Amino acid sequence: MSVKVISYEKKTAQSGGNFYVLTIANTQPSLTQSEDTGSWFMSTQKANIIASGMSKEECAGMVGQVLPGSIVKQASAPYEYTVPSTGEKKVLDYKYVYQSQMPVDLSEINEME
Repeated sequence: MSVKVISYEKKTAQSGGNFYVLTIANTQPSLTQSEDTGSWFMSTQKANIIASGMSKEECAGMVGQVLPGSIVKQASAPYEYTVPSTGEKKVLDYKYVYQSQMPVDLSEINEME
């Protein structure tokens, strides 16, 4: 399985320092059935990973790169989420996280495409 870097964003830490976060997505979408309507829809799980020590230019260069691993659902403390398209508020008790196929040799990234 693999994931693709789809974007990056500059963030500010509580300490005031700046850093970048890469947004990654599974390369294979999944089919999910709505609990409310029973309708099926296709989605791609996304997760963020911190691009520790990477510059804006390095992050921009990562967009489109394919990495080994997958995005998996992980239990978390409950939190409130607002559905962007409807404004509906839901309480979720999970998040999606990147699961690497360790060890990762970054020199092999371009070979995976």
